[in-house]
Amino acid sequence: TLLMAACVTLDDVRAAHERVRDIVHVTPLLPSREMSSMASAPVEVLFKCENLQKCGVFKVRGAYNAVLRLSDE
Repeated sequence: TLLMAACVTLDDVRAAHERVRDIVHVTPLLPSREMSSMASAPVEVLFKCENLQKCGVFKVRGAYNAVLRLSDE
């Protein structure tokens, strides 16, 4: 089914990581005290700063991974 095809496994994530690891920067997780204080449970809210990628956008990981998976056809 479509739902089963959309499920991402840990192996899928690991394979994608291997494909893009030399292209993308490791970006920081930054805490937000204000967002953490708004949470209903005592948690620390972190933002993944993908805007700090070389190209300044957060979609580079998914886009690059998708392009690498295209067939020659």
